[in-house]
Amino acid sequence: MKTGIFYATNTGYTEEVADEISDTLGPNLVDTCKNIEDLELSDLQGFDVLILGIATWDAGDLPYDWALFHDQLPEHDFTGTRIVLFGLGDQVGYGETFLDAMGIIYRGFLEQGAIGNLGFWPTKAYDFQASLAAYDDKFCGLAIDQDNESHLTTERIVEWCAQIKRELEVVRLCSDNQQSVVTESERVGA
Repeated sequence: MKTGIFYATNTGYTEEVADEISDTLGPNLVDTCKNIEDLELSDLQGFDVLILGIATWDAGDLPYDWALFHDQLPEHDFTGTRIVLFGLGDQVGYGETFLDAMGIIYRGFLEQGAIGNLGFWPTKAYDFQASLAAYDDKFCGLAIDQDNESHLTTERIVEWCAQIKRELEVVRLCSDNQQSVVTESERVGA
């Protein structure tokens, strides 16, 4: 399973979190961890799993590089690519748009055929008013608040990485099982 972590960073926080996630998941799972600054959106194609890191800027805005990619999304097909997201935001200063950028990118990739519902994270430990990344009682990815809760970041990353390892293992096993069923039916039909 080819897995890439891709992120944009302006302050360095998203890069730090991406590197920590990459280290926690390990080289057996992560093939690359890159800033999208010097990449094209097409560089993200060909991966089975994309782990995408997005910080929300100001009042719900996408960072510059993600804004460019978002505008180009309709020109690219991500059918069958599994997406897992992590987002950074400030729940105190921008509680009415907390992690909106993560929600915008998540929806954009789903509209281009990507498969979501991996790495969802509970909202209950956060104090915010609204978020485009919230789906009922979960965010569409790991929620990180380096501004107000940096002391919880490593613990959250470790727990989330264990969760997505389990989720991706289930996906791999189901894929392997489906291939085995096809192979078995081909053998029986031969």
